[in-house]
Amino acid sequence: MNIQLLLFGAALLVIGFVLGRVTAPKLKRTLVYDPPRPRVSDRDHGARRIDPQIEAALRVGNKIEAIKLYRKAHGTGLKESKDAIDALGARLRR
Repeated sequence: MNIQLLLFGAALLVIGFVLGRVTAPKLKRTLVYDPPRPRVSDRDHGARRIDPQIEAALRVGNKIEAIKLYRKAHGTGLKESKDAIDALGARLRR
């Protein structure tokens, strides 16, 4: 009788543990804030109005500053900004 009661208690303990693990809310290990950025397609580069500061930086030949200004103004990544500045520079040279 004592062994049966002990096994029954152990079984209840295991079942409780398993149910607790299964029904517990899942915790996220890391929190990373990635702000949403507007999508920019290749076709969109020519459609945007050129910021006077960006245009001035391009005309002087300061491409890096123009990329920084474009990234800050439009919230795009480095690759997208570089492509946009290249397109704007080509358009201004015409």
